[in-house]
Amino acid sequence: MFDFDEISLEIEMAAEEKIKHFEIQLSKISTGAANPALLRNVKVMYYDELTPLETIAAISVPEAMQLLIKPFDVSSTKDIMVGLNKSGLDINPSNEGDKIRITFQPLTTQRKKELVKTVHKFAEEAKIAIRLIRQNANNKITKAADVLSKDVVEDYKNDVQLFTEKMTGKINQIAAEKEAQLMKV
Repeated sequence: MFDFDEISLEIEMAAEEKIKHFEIQLSKISTGAANPALLRNVKVMYYDELTPLETIAAISVPEAMQLLIKPFDVSSTKDIMVGLNKSGLDINPSNEGDKIRITFQPLTTQRKKELVKTVHKFAEEAKIAIRLIRQNANNKITKAADVLSKDVVEDYKNDVQLFTEKMTGKINQIAAEKEAQLMKV
């Protein structure tokens, strides 16, 4: 039996997952300003378990271009350094014994343009993923066309299209905000 509510729920969950992935990709792009969110996905090997950095250290912004990481357990400082260096974030942490300092250099205009291109690339990949979700939903609706009237099929497809436009608009908005952050600093 065909259940459009089930398809709606599936596309909503899949789209939210794709948007979350897009946001995670963007969070790894440094704007040049110190932002604790940049370290949100950093994991540290702590007592033989991968542990999120923010659960084992306080992260603060003492200056506009600096992050300060103060481990709750000073003995974990070396492990945190290893985690930061393995994070792929293109940062240069400095171990000061009981704390770690990350100083960000201002982005050059050329680097900002490169990062904006990367944001656009990630946005396009996310929109393609949303369109694939739409295509899969429309295929399911088309397969059920023999038990649904033509008008109902068109209504369902229109609903899917409206949802797709809403999600691509959300992606565009998120990308525009990141681009504005990059160009502002």
